[in-house]
Amino acid sequence: MRKRKSVLLLFVVLVILSLFLVSCELPELDTAVLNAGQDIDVGDVIVTNNASHIYVGYQLDADIAEEGWEIIEMHLAVVQTLEELPVNKAGNPLVGQFEFSRIYSFGDGIYEDYFEVMLPEEPDDDHYFIAAHALIARYNEDLQMVETESAWGNGTRFVTKGNWATYFEYDLYDQDFEVNPE
Repeated sequence: MRKRKSVLLLFVVLVILSLFLVSCELPELDTAVLNAGQDIDVGDVIVTNNASHIYVGYQLDADIAEEGWEIIEMHLAVVQTLEELPVNKAGNPLVGQFEFSRIYSFGDGIYEDYFEVMLPEEPDDDHYFIAAHALIARYNEDLQMVETESAWGNGTRFVTKGNWATYFEYDLYDQDFEVNPE
């Protein structure tokens, strides 16, 4: 049985280590639970911002990763009005039309990653709606994919019946830091 790499440090630690903080203060963060199968807590969606970007990180909990789960897809929509979220006629989200997406090869051992979303030069206001979706998969001892689950950052349901997909709200913090490119 192949030994899995240990899960990377919490996204918060990565943000802190990878950022050059101009003010020497830690950035403010918001967190939403990453729920798979509607009500299984498998990790977190962590959001912060500086003057020019919103950073949205996805992170699986260590015990979930140790059970053989990893992220194989991430989809993200960050909008200022609910009407901007891509949905079908029934109101269900169209993750394939979300502005930001990543697809990983199964077995890459992706337990966390993040998107960097550029803010508009003159945003309408400091309030955003975020729909954070991930597809997670579990492998067996032979490294065969045996199960997949859809996961969403916990929040308000898109529709009241049927699809359990959710979005959450985020207000920008008045903070500035620079990302260290290395």
